[in-house]
Amino acid sequence: MTPGNPTELEPWPLAIGAVRRVWERREDWLRLAVAPVIATFALNIWFQPYAETFFGALQPGREPDMAQIASVQGPTFLFWAVNWLIIAVFLVNWMRALALGNAAAPGLGLLFRRHHLRMWLSLLLFQVAMFLAFMAGISVVLLIVPSVAIVFAAATIFAIWILIVAVRLTPFWIGIAIDAPMRPREAWQRTAGQGIRLAVAFIVVSFALFFMQSLFLSLSFNLGVVDAAPLALSFISVVIQFVMFAAIGAVFVLAYPRFVSETV
Repeated sequence: MTPGNPTELEPWPLAIGAVRRVWERREDWLRLAVAPVIATFALNIWFQPYAETFFGALQPGREPDMAQIASVQGPTFLFWAVNWLIIAVFLVNWMRALALGNAAAPGLGLLFRRHHLRMWLSLLLFQVAMFLAFMAGISVVLLIVPSVAIVFAAATIFAIWILIVAVRLTPFWIGIAIDAPMRPREAWQRTAGQGIRLAVAFIVVSFALFFMQSLFLSLSFNLGVVDAAPLALSFISVVIQFVMFAAIGAVFVLAYPRFVSETV
């Protein structure tokens, strides 16, 4: 397999193309997102009491209640794992539908197969690895320059670096979804010089939908919708999140042909 031609990759057209692709395939999005949206909504409702317990243990002006924090560690880990399982299933189904056609992701996408498991485990391992790298980097910065401003700047730089690493692995993620596996090292080599461009496209679609969600929540607070219909508000917020996941998946699918000889 020979590398594709990544020179045509431009962030803004890529982001616009991803949003357009989501709109064009909105019926497929609805078909594949309905179960993940409902599952995520139910998961959020289940986790809400534990979240309240956690934040209640961090009251301003008081020492953190470590017993309370410890009591929610198990549920928090379960929430994290199940939440990413739902996201992994949706992303695999969505990217398969975009790259291979609807026959590759039939029905509501409820069948759990090997590519779903691989994506889920890969996402979990990636997050754990990046978290450990992040904490190690911040610890080193604290030892060298114990300044809040410097630590904040370092944290921002590390966060950007993690995003670039994630998007540089685009062929790896797509390869899992479409059963065309590629090693992370090879994916990294194929996307050389394109990390910032991919990250910008990722940020554009994410920020646009994040802004939409923030605006919606702000209007809801101002109009008193939060008190009147909190569950409806939470549900709509989850829907917007999965539109964002779909747009991010579309960015990966549209960028993928630039890095492989096969076309999608």
